[in-house]
Amino acid sequence: QAATFEGELRKAAAIEGGEGSFGILKKEIEAVASVAAGTPTEVAALATALSRAGFTADQTAKSLRGIVLGAEATDIAFADMGGIVGTILKTFGKDASQTGAVVDSLVKSANSANQTVTDVGEAMSYAAGRASAMNVSVNDTLGLIALLADAGVKGSRAGTTIATGFTRMQIAAGGGESEMQ
Repeated sequence: QAATFEGELRKAAAIEGGEGSFGILKKEIEAVASVAAGTPTEVAALATALSRAGFTADQTAKSLRGIVLGAEATDIAFADMGGIVGTILKTFGKDASQTGAVVDSLVKSANSANQTVTDVGEAMSYAAGRASAMNVSVNDTLGLIALLADAGVKGSRAGTTIATGFTRMQIAAGGGESEMQ
């Protein structure tokens, strides 16, 4: 297992590519793994997922603990939670220092409605880009996803519904402007 941990750690550092990233990542991965229910290899796999999402070593280090705690609270793999949170942070232009708040909102959205974090992540993969372009907040988008889940519309169906709704609002607003001119 140590070889797997070292291999995953080296992969995360190589993807990130910054000078000194190996040391930064190793120190934080070991610190988070010491209090996590998962293994150091699982935390290192999360670091790899975040590096693939374009996070720097410092951003990854700031994000690991919050993502691991959220993953443990919702029984999802660390790397899967990292992929979802990383996408949300990047799409909405949030800094890694806001990871904890995004994880809290994500977990709340999943647990307050009849859905899983995976359902929310799938919905966000469709809705987040359009929501961000419309200046709709992460929390408001997660709220819409939760409302749809309570009505039985989850995952990609919820995300497509939200994205389509935002697109139609943009078209209507654009059409209204051209009519006014």
